[in-house]
Formats: sequence, C-alpha cells, structure tokens
Amino acid sequence: KVLAFDSVGDAATETFPVHNFTRATVYDPISGTHTPANVDTGFNLFCAGFAHLFDGSLFLAGGNKNAQLEGIVQTHLFNPATNGWSLGPNMAAGRWYPSVTPLTNGEMLITEGRPDTPEVRKTDGTLRTLSTASLNLPLYPWLDVAPDGRVFYSGPDQTMRKLDPTGGGAWQSFGQRDAINRDYGSHAVYDVGKTLVAGGGSSSKDARVIDTNLATPQVSATSPMAFGRRQHNLTLLADGSVLATGGNSTGAGLIDMNGGVYNAERWDPATGQWTTLAAQAVTRQYHSTALLLPDGRVLSSGGGICGTCDQVHYLAKNAEIFTPPYLFKKDGTGELAPRPEITDAPGSVSHGASFQITTPNAASIQKVGLIRLASQTHSVEMEQRYLPLTFTAGAGTLSANVPANMHTAVPGPYMLFIVDSAGVPSIARMVQVDSAAPPPPTGEIKIGETAILSADDS
Repeated sequence: KVLAFDSVGDAATETFPVHNFTRATVYDPISGTHTPANVDTGFNLFCAGFAHLFDGSLFLAGGNKNAQLEGIVQTHLFNPATNGWSLGPNMAAGRWYPSVTPLTNGEMLITEGRPDTPEVRKTDGTLRTLSTASLNLPLYPWLDVAPDGRVFYSGPDQTMRKLDPTGGGAWQSFGQRDAINRDYGSHAVYDVGKTLVAGGGSSSKDARVIDTNLATPQVSATSPMAFGRRQHNLTLLADGSVLATGGNSTGAGLIDMNGGVYNAERWDPATGQWTTLAAQAVTRQYHSTALLLPDGRVLSSGGGICGTCDQVHYLAKNAEIFTPPYLFKKDGTGELAPRPEITDAPGSVSHGASFQITTPNAASIQKVGLIRLASQTHSVEMEQRYLPLTFTAGAGTLSANVPANMHTAVPGPYMLFIVDSAGVPSIARMVQVDSAAPPPPTGEIKIGETAILSADDS
C-alpha cells in the first residue's frame, strides 16, 4: 500500500493562515481504493523528511508551521497497521525540507531543513544532537549509508562528503563530483556502494556514477539522458535498472507547462546506456513522485501546490501507472510475458546468512535482488537502494545469500524480486532484512506492507 500526503489545501501553502492538519491517503494499487488517513495531531507535514523504521512504520521529521513557510520542531510516526499518526519527541529547531536517512543500527539521521546541526532519532525514540557536525548543506540533501558505515553525501551540490554519525558526528570532504549544481536533480543507489546522479540544475542531460566502495569516492561519466531534466524522479526498477520520469527541459525552477518531459527513460547499469520509453499523458514536475510497486510497475503521480503552480494552473491530483518493457513479451505483440513466481520466502533474513526461495522457475532465474521500500519527495529518494544477491539454483528452490556487511543492506523492509532469463521479474515478496530487528508497533502489521510515496502529493 502507498501512503501519500501533502498540505492543508490545493493552493500554495503560504496562502493558508492555519496549518493544523495534513491531508493524507492510503492507496491500495490492487483494489484501486483510497482510505483517508489525514494527520490529526495538529500539524502540517508539508515538506517533511521521512523514512521507514526497522519495523516498517514511518518516521517523519519537520513540516510547515505557518504562511511564512517556517519549519516545525515536531516529529511524527505513522503506523501502517492502523493508519494512525502519533507525535514523537521535538527536535532542537524547526525543520522544513529536511532529509531523513535510516542508519545501520536502527537510528534515523535528520539533516538540514534550515538548521545546520544534524539530529538523530535513537532506537529508544529519543533524539540526540550531532554537536560537532554542524555544516550548511542544501535543503533535502542526498544522503545514503555507504559500505564503510558512514553516510555518503552525493548532492545536490558538487562537493562529495561523508558523515560519521557516531558521538557528536564528524564530516569528511572529498573532491567535486562534477561541475554541476544538481538542484532538483535526482539520485539512485543502484548497486552496493554505487550511486547514479542525473539531471538537475538548468535541466542538464548529464549523468554520473559514483563508487563509494574505495576509501575515496570515484566518479565516472555515463551516457547522458536523451532529455535534459529538472524536477524529475529516478526510480529503481525490479531488475536493478533505473527509470527517469517527468521533469522540465527548460531549466524552469519549479514548473514550465510548455517544457515538460513526457517520455520515460531507462538506464541500464550493465551498458551505461539510456533507452527512451513510452510517454506520460500528464506533465510531472514540481512535487511529483514516482514509486516502484511490488508488481514491478511504477506509480507516477502528483504535482503542484506552489505559487507558480497556481499562476499556471498546475495541480495534478492524479496518477499514472507505467508498465516497464520487461513485463511484455519480446515478440512485439504487446502481450504481457509470463512471470516467474515466488511461492514461498522467509519473512525475515539476516546478514551473512543464506535463505531459501521456493519457485517453480528456479532453473531459469538469472537475478535475485532486494529493493528497500521507497520514501520520496521533491525529486529526492531518502532510502531506496538495490542489493543484488548471489544465489544457487536447485530443484524448485533458490538459495540466496545476504551480504555480511550490514551497511550494504541497511536493516529494514525490502522487496524481494527474482528475474528470469527473459528479463521478466516476479511479483515481490516483502522481506525484513535483519531478523534481530525490534518488534513491530502496536497492532498486527506485516513487515513492509506500507510503501511511502511522497511528502507533497495527495
């Protein structure tokens, strides 16, 4: 299921004098139904940061306080078992446009949103301050745990950095990623220690790959996109490739109704090439989102809610579902291909251990991978990553291996996919990585049953 939330109304948030609730809905892609889940704690979560805790519930930091677009000090929790909201501890300062990054030990890193000093939600639910790690970063910084356990900063500005979140915290700066300030570009962690960054700035076509497996991050060029994009989204697909959707090609800060990019593009990590795919019917620019569903399709939705949006009448309270080429037969008939099937898999797996996947298609499987559930807003993905698994095939089973390094698969909820020799993925099984995770919140909850779409899209 997909949680989506935005603000207090359709118009620009700064036009509303009162910000004491948030519109929210839980969408079921199978039934096509919505369940209202409005935030009733008295706060507007517009422009919050958010990511999944170990147990599949959602932790949110910050939001919108008033018409002056000031941040709030409140943190929130969303329980997918009840669709209920609750307050967490208050931060030291209000945050608006912060990022939330899950850490390997179950803590949640909170960065920026205007205050420069990071804070961390500890596993006991309290907060601690990284008093020796104050650093001025752009809003919604791109942060992901690297293989060495530190948190890698890949953008949007040019300087690459790592943050050690232990104790009071410490930053290390590296060289420049490239010459582009990728404001409202996008990034995706598509393999162990490897990040794709693409677009942003003045609607650049440029894309780069960053390898953080060595002591110093290594940057290499990859093929440029066919379209320059800004305000677009990068989404990991079930086979580990990356999909680019939406954005504008004219460098417009928020929205250009005449400059929308409608065609999707797929980047293949094996070749470094982009392939232009089908076009969307609706322009997806500022505040739009894109999310991988467990069936391998992509939900692309939303857009709007800003002053410029009001001026040009841009409000996309709708969604489209993209069926990637890997779900079709290769004979050009347009028919869907037969899919491999996972008939059984464990609900939780541990680092450094093997686990069994039952499938009648074992002999034809070419890939096994885990994709962490997504939390996306403002072109920024806060936690999704792809982890390829080594495996061996037996009679009706696959034996897959989880890497021993916990930093490569930060504990939490993932989707497990198998992909056959024709490149067709299965429907995912939800898997909790790290069986030593804390128990779920009050109420019956299947781990990972809620995926998160957007902080600014109802």
